[in-house]
Amino acid sequence: MSSRRRKAREVVLKVLYQQDVLSRPYNETLAEVLAEEHYRPLLERFGREFANLDMHNFKAAPEALEAFVGGFANTFIAKDIQNSKDPNELPDFLADYLNRILTTEDKAMLARILESLDQSKEIRDFALSIIEKTIENLSAIDEILQKVADNWALDRMAQIDKIILRFAACELLYFPDIPASVTINEAIEMSKKYSTERSPEFINGVLDKLNRQHKPQKNEIKKKNTRETKKS
Repeated sequence: MSSRRRKAREVVLKVLYQQDVLSRPYNETLAEVLAEEHYRPLLERFGREFANLDMHNFKAAPEALEAFVGGFANTFIAKDIQNSKDPNELPDFLADYLNRILTTEDKAMLARILESLDQSKEIRDFALSIIEKTIENLSAIDEILQKVADNWALDRMAQIDKIILRFAACELLYFPDIPASVTINEAIEMSKKYSTERSPEFINGVLDKLNRQHKPQKNEIKKKNTRETKKS
C-alpha cells in the first residue's frame, strides 16, 4: 500500500505541475500520466506473455513481437478497458484481440491483469482524491502556506517545492486518517527526487510548522468525519 501511495503522490505532483505551469485540465493530464507510467508498462508485460504462448511464436521475428506488444497496449488504452466497469469487457477484448477462445493459460493471465489493474486503480483513486481536494481548497492552502513559510512568498518558491507543499498541506489539513509523519516524510522524499538540494530541509520546516499550528483543525475534521460515519 505504501509504495502505491508513493506512486500516487508522484502522479499528483506531475498533474498539479502541468495544471499550474501549462494550465492543462487535471483530468486530461491524469489520464495521460496513468496511461503512460502505470497502465502501458503492465500491458506491455502481459502483451509479451500472450505473444510467447504457443500460438504466438515471435521468437524469430523481434519486430513482430514489438508490434504485437505495442498494438496490444495501444488498443487496450484507446478502448479505455482499464476503466471499464463491465466485468465482461476485458475477457471479450482479449478473446477478440487474440482471435480465439480463451485458453486456461489465457484465463490465468486474465486474472493477473485484473489484479494489476486493481492496484493501478488504487493509485488513480488516491491521486484523484488528493488532486481534487487540493484544487478545491487551493486559496485556503496557499493562504496558510504563506503564513507558515516565514519570508518566502509563494511566487518566489521553486515551482516543484510549491506544488509539493500544496498537496502535502492538503493531506495534513484535510486527510486526518493519514499520519502527519507519513505525509511529511513522503513530501521530503519527493523533494529529494524532483527538486533542489536545499528543498528537503525547506519543505520539512514549512510542513512541520504547519502541522504544529493546525493540529486542532485537523483533529476537528477527524471528529466530524467520525460523527458523519456513525450517522450513515
